[in-house]
Amino acid sequence: MLSTAYRGVLESTNNLSLAMTATHDGETGGESAAATAQHFATAFSGSCARLKLAILDPKDQLAESSNLFLRSFAGGRVGLLDAPCGSGAASAALLATIAELRRQEVIPALPLDVFLVGGDISPHALNYADRLLQLMDQGLREQAIFVHPSFRIWDLMDEISTTELLHAWMVHSPDCRDHFMLTANFSGFLHESTRLNAARERLAEMFRWAAVRRSTVAWIEPQTNAAMKSMWPRLFKGLLAKVATFFRQASTEQSSQPLCSDARFEHPLRTGTRYNVRLSLMRMTRYPG
Repeated sequence: MLSTAYRGVLESTNNLSLAMTATHDGETGGESAAATAQHFATAFSGSCARLKLAILDPKDQLAESSNLFLRSFAGGRVGLLDAPCGSGAASAALLATIAELRRQEVIPALPLDVFLVGGDISPHALNYADRLLQLMDQGLREQAIFVHPSFRIWDLMDEISTTELLHAWMVHSPDCRDHFMLTANFSGFLHESTRLNAARERLAEMFRWAAVRRSTVAWIEPQTNAAMKSMWPRLFKGLLAKVATFFRQASTEQSSQPLCSDARFEHPLRTGTRYNVRLSLMRMTRYPG
């Protein structure tokens, strides 16, 4: 389902030939139409693979992370914040994986309403994400998954923009039994110390809102130098050590470093072409009780 939707968006944006021939070119997208197209064609499948690896955890290296995803998206009404959402790789891969597990009768197919708020600085990326979910809608409905998306321009470096995004998450997902904050592929932007320092208060605000809403948080990055040697050490030393106090202590065992795993995945459009995917992940939860 996800591969078919991916191909459909590539065809509608005249980027299929690029995706069929280009090699992987890194994790960082951009605001422009050209940068968005390049990233979608060359890095989208790797971003999806990391999210799937976090849910499935085939090597049992990610502690309770898989259970946190499956518990949150087992059924009922869930408010999902995907920020930055980019072209929708993380939330689309999450929904597609839950749907496939239901189709294979690995987990029950209880009715699931997902109230998704996606925020990103690129309007072109948001357009891709919206198209992708439209093409997946029927397949998701067949597995009793009903997605209610709302995409918004979001600039992390702007105080009002961040507060508006968090308020939209609250307004868009009323009466939900669970909330989930998904952050992925931010290290390309945040690894520079000046940017991370400037964004620290807005990131703290996002965690505070997540804690108050008793949310599960999953932050997923590649195992690049930008993530492993720059962003994560700075985050764990300062911000994450502080915001962990907002969540239940039993769910915050990660005190100094992310969880890591790796696998091989097949390119969704090129049968037999395989790549390595390397995941680093931080997760927290604040379930009542």
